[in-house]
Amino acid sequence: MAEKTAQKVIETISKGQNPIVSKIAQEMGYSKNSAMTNVPQNTLTYQRTIGIYIKRLEKHRDKVLKAMEAKDLNKEDYRILSESLDRLSKQSLLLQGKSTDNVAVSVTVVDYTNSVD
Repeated sequence: MAEKTAQKVIETISKGQNPIVSKIAQEMGYSKNSAMTNVPQNTLTYQRTIGIYIKRLEKHRDKVLKAMEAKDLNKEDYRILSESLDRLSKQSLLLQGKSTDNVAVSVTVVDYTNSVD
């Protein structure tokens, strides 16, 4: 089940969609409780399947970077390579469970220790 879950996650990301792993895991036969507590993602089979795909993405990304270093690229070729690089990086981050957005977090601290009752 873990391998099928990982393959469906990869397929979803390859389509440019953000996978909901718990939903996919349930579709592949995991109970709701197991799916919601990351049981599939913690299996060696899932991690190995995802890891192999991530390595393939990284190799492809390295080829794109190398192609971008060529001195004779026109703007259109560079744009296409840049978009490919962005897509490969995003897919890799999603598969690793990392954020793909630059999210700024703002925290306001209020000191209530000196308040008057």
